[in-house]
Amino acid sequence: MNRSNIMKNKKYRWFTLVELIVVITILSILGTIGFISIQGYINSARDSVRLTNISDINNAFQLYFIKHSTLPIPDNPTAISASWVITRYQWYLSSPITNIIGLSSEGWKDPLDKEYYIYTTNSNQSKYQIWTYLEDASYLSFVDKVYAGNYANRYMQTLGDNVWILTLTDNSPVTWSSIDILTTNSGTYYKMLFPGKNTVLSGTWMGIYSESILFEKNNFKSLGIKSGNLNIFLENQPSFTPTKTISDVKKLRLNTVNVPVQITIPSVTSSTFTINATSKANAIALIKELNNIGVSVLLEPYPVINNWNASETSWAPADTTAFFSNWKEVVLSDLVNTIAIPYHTYGIYIASNFVQMETTANANDWINTVNYVKGLWYQWKVIYRTNWWYDATWDIGVWSTTAAYNTKLTNPLFAAPDIIAIAAYFELTATGAPLVPTVQNIKDALLSTATWGRGQNVYKEVKNFYDTWHKPVFFGELGIPSRENALNAPWNPTVSSVESQLAQANGFQGYIETFSWKDWFKGLSVFVVADDSSPYTPINKLAEPIIQNYNP
Repeated sequence: MNRSNIMKNKKYRWFTLVELIVVITILSILGTIGFISIQGYINSARDSVRLTNISDINNAFQLYFIKHSTLPIPDNPTAISASWVITRYQWYLSSPITNIIGLSSEGWKDPLDKEYYIYTTNSNQSKYQIWTYLEDASYLSFVDKVYAGNYANRYMQTLGDNVWILTLTDNSPVTWSSIDILTTNSGTYYKMLFPGKNTVLSGTWMGIYSESILFEKNNFKSLGIKSGNLNIFLENQPSFTPTKTISDVKKLRLNTVNVPVQITIPSVTSSTFTINATSKANAIALIKELNNIGVSVLLEPYPVINNWNASETSWAPADTTAFFSNWKEVVLSDLVNTIAIPYHTYGIYIASNFVQMETTANANDWINTVNYVKGLWYQWKVIYRTNWWYDATWDIGVWSTTAAYNTKLTNPLFAAPDIIAIAAYFELTATGAPLVPTVQNIKDALLSTATWGRGQNVYKEVKNFYDTWHKPVFFGELGIPSRENALNAPWNPTVSSVESQLAQANGFQGYIETFSWKDWFKGLSVFVVADDSSPYTPINKLAEPIIQNYNP
């Protein structure tokens, strides 16, 4: 083959301009995809560090508050005030603060910005919020966040209480030395972020301030419950009058009362039952008086089994299908239509301590019961109350108390009610050690119970219901007898024959200091009011002012 033919053949082996452009484009796309994949992996890795960090910080703040009943103010904080009255402090979570709350001084910084995370507290140092900015938008599927406009592909993630956070309009945190809401330049626009509420208020200082007060009033702790339970045996008597109940409600400054209506049940295996007419009439008379003084009502169908010879915890209907049908159509339908709706009760219980019927197998029945009540056009809160439990760090395995707790916690029925109530008779202190525990003893025991050395973390286990189901938690019954050793077995009114008002008072104070100010905690109902003969009543005892001053 001559040279000219060789050159001709070579000409056809060269890339054309179009082919070169296509190849370059493909390589560019592949390179971009590779870069994006690697960058996305890096972003996700950094976000994992951020989420782990603020979770650890959040847990440290909770434990610190439980132990000290206060929170540390940030170093060199921005003091946010209104007419010179301080409402918030916020600043970076510096190493001195991490040391104070029990964390190491290093490593608590954003992995990209190398800045400390930001946190804020309210003025009396009882609430806090810790927050960061995420990079990976895929986290949008399972975290609450607000888009940070001045941070490319960054999303706000928060943990802690629902305390508003102050930012500039680009969502960067305000870190000036001080700001007064009512006197700073009114033409400047700012934002208040309400974590967990998916709500952002923006505008001038004056506009934001007025909106935020209304927002907090309508959404946060002003809707907390401070209630009282009645002795249904006394409430059922034909001679019953609301007078004593109203007196105790005013003494304790309650904003709610748990009003029972007797459901008469022949035996522990019965699937049929009736509403006691006297009890229902007395409940209506009491609710009218409570409405007159602006006190809310939680309506409770209360089972009285075999003429008071068995408790609701032992009720096990032989025919559960008939039970659920009758419970909806005979009891709940009647109480909703004749009491709850006409008298605007704040909430209605669909169950109270029905231990034998609270099974995973019955979960759909309870979910259908909640939907049934809401289908009756009941527009307020539907509440389910579960009974207290115990477990031990040393009791694990398939049939252990730990497994039983986990089964209770993960029961799908808790997805249905508006509020998860708990009858809080937890066994906290060891027998006789001490007979009259201090407030700190009780707070410590709520983190690790001393009874039989169980080490049960009651606080964490209660909070797990909120973390799992995202429903507020309410102590639908908190009873502490004024007896020595009361916190060892608070469910037992005769736990000791020796009276101790201090044991009862310290018990309430310990619970309040441990659980109050948490936005997932809805409040508590004191057992018992309107019954001065009961060792559980706090009236005219040391516990009375503690309950009076409790503000949920």
